[in-house]
Parts: sequence; structure tokens; C-alpha cells
Amino acid sequence: MLVSDFVTISFRQVLRNWTRYQGVMIIISIGIAGVIVVATLGESIELAIGRNLEILGRACLIKAGWRTRSVNERDGHTFNDRDLDTLRQIPPARHVTPFVRRPVHPFYCSGRKIVGRLIGVDSDFFDSLDLRLACGRRISDADVATKEPVCVIGTTIWTELFPGADAVLGRTIRTEGLAVKIVGVIGGIEDRSLARTVILPISVALTQLSGVTGIDGFYVRAGHWDDVAQLKAQVSNVLHQNQSRYKEYIEVEHFPNKIETIKKSVFLVKSLLVTALATTLFLGGLGIASAMHAAVQERTKDIGLRKAVGATTRAILLLFLAEAVYVSLSGALVGVVVGVLGVQALKRPLQAAPGYEMLILSIVGGLLFGLILGAAAGLVPAKRAGDLDSAQAMRFE
Repeated sequence: MLVSDFVTISFRQVLRNWTRYQGVMIIISIGIAGVIVVATLGESIELAIGRNLEILGRACLIKAGWRTRSVNERDGHTFNDRDLDTLRQIPPARHVTPFVRRPVHPFYCSGRKIVGRLIGVDSDFFDSLDLRLACGRRISDADVATKEPVCVIGTTIWTELFPGADAVLGRTIRTEGLAVKIVGVIGGIEDRSLARTVILPISVALTQLSGVTGIDGFYVRAGHWDDVAQLKAQVSNVLHQNQSRYKEYIEVEHFPNKIETIKKSVFLVKSLLVTALATTLFLGGLGIASAMHAAVQERTKDIGLRKAVGATTRAILLLFLAEAVYVSLSGALVGVVVGVLGVQALKRPLQAAPGYEMLILSIVGGLLFGLILGAAAGLVPAKRAGDLDSAQAMRFE
């Protein structure tokens, strides 16, 4: 029997028994599509999961400041622009923002007074802490450059200074005789300290508030949680070198426990995903084996007749093996199409640039896996069909 005969006969059998094999093909296509998406966008998926977890815990954030709040202990010395410029040159640092702060500060509006926290920042502050706004806008570079008297407030400031107000944008808050206009309100994921905070341009805080003499500290955000430990060491080295006389007062903090939690969570998600895909493909293999056993059972008389007219054991085995491979490869081909479409659909929401070399490798690997899966799952039923005795098979009821 020619190879073309095996191909033609097996293909006809798959078409004839399409309803039997349809479920198996769907399972295999889902598994192969998942493998292609994970292989191509795996790193982006990991980063997306980690990024969402990191926003909750700010694990990539490093805070550098003074160990003591008393400026007298360090002769009134503060950080300066040279420290800021040097920190921004560190490669793993995605964002570096300076800040000045007053933990307890009074604010006034329409005869009401509230005590909260005041922070002076530049425009990078919001990206460094990944702060979202409920309404309005951020502090901008232009606000800092022109010393614009504007502010962004927390929700507690809104509710206590403007009780019952539906909107506060454009309203004015006073502090130390300085009137600042509200241009934004913090929203989204907000920690408790920021709920009671008024955020000003750092240039306004430095020039128009009494007792503010210089930069109190820096927030430094790493591009990836794996870079945090290295970045913390570099931040410490830079500040200790620049502020060698006062290095004992410098404190650089990061949050290794949060990083470990993120890593464990990402690993768990990836493990569950890989396990689910492996289970899907395993079930697809079992489905092929089960369907082929049923096919052998139904076509026992046909097998006996073929053997009686001269078909060899090897020919019968190859016929059923080719049929199993057809089923598996058909599912793999559908999975490849779905997987490629999935990669294209997910690259925008994941902000990913898929590696097309990996995409091609995963497509080739998916097709090879489909071929191997079909051959492995169909081998036992095909061998059983080939080993049937022709006389007994023809008497089979």
C-alpha cells in the first residue's frame, strides 16, 4: 500500500467520524493555543500580573530620607539638586522624584480648619507612586517651573474641608497665608496617609512655606522587582558619597517582604496556568486514545476483511496510527490559528511586544507536539488493530 493510500483512507475515516473526534480536536486546539500564547507573551503576562500586584504594595518603591526628623542634628543640612541628578543617572531607576514634607500641617477653607500632611513634589511623584486621580490633573512640570500655587488633595481633605460638595476642582485652600487652587483629587488605590494629604509643586513649598529649606528625601522606583535590591544599594552608595559628612543620618528603605509575596504570587499563577495547559493536552491525548479504541471496536470486521484479502499487520497499524495523527494535527492546526490571533489580541492590553522568533518556534513546536501526541495516543489502539486475527475479527459481533 502506498503512502498516498494511507493518507487518503485515514483522511476519509476522520471525515466520516467527524462528530466523534470533534470534542478531542477542540481540547487539543485549546491546549496548543494556550501554549503559543504563554510561550510568546509569557514574560509580558508575568510582568502584567506582577505590575498589578506591585501597585497594591508598591514593592518596587525605594524611599531615601533622613533617619532623624530634627534638622538641628545635621546642622540644618538637606539633600540638593546634585543628589537628584546623580540618582536619575542610575540605570535601574525608572522614576526618581524629590519631596519635602510636613507631617502635621493646618489647612483652612471657609472658616473650617483641618490638620493633615503637606508634601511638595515634582511631576514624577505620581508615576513613582503610581497614583491615580479620581478627577482633575496632576502637578505638571510647568507648575513646578512657574511656581504655580496649585494642589492635588486626598479624599479626606475633600470631605472635611468641603462637606457635601459634589465638586472641588477650582476651589481654594489656604495655608500659612498661601492660597492654592485645587486641580486634582487622588483616586483609585489610595493609602491612608495620602487621603489626608495636600500635594503642592515642590518649588512652591521650597520658596513660599516657612521652615522648608531643602529636599527632605527621594522616592525611587525600580523598573522591575528583581532590580530593587541592587537599586537600593546603588541609591545608598550615591547618597553616602554625596553626603559623606551626614551619611549616618541617611536612611534608605525598601520592602523585600512585599517583593517575595509578588514573586510567590506570580510563580503560583504561572504554575497553575502551565498545569492547566498540560492537563488539557493530556486529556486531549486520552480522548484520542479512547476514540481510537472505539474505532477499532466498531471496525473489527472491516479489519478482518482487509487482512483476509492481504493487508499486513503493519498496514493496519499504520492506517489507524495515521488516523490518530490526523485528529491530533487537525486540533493543533486550529490551535495555532487561535493562538496567533490570541497573541495579536492580547499584545495591546498587556502592552507587550511579542517576540516573533518565539512565536514561530512555538507554532512549530505546537505542530510537532500535535504530531507526537497523536502518534503516542494512537499507538496502542493501532497495535491492537494490527494484531487482530483475520478469522476471529470477521466473526466478531
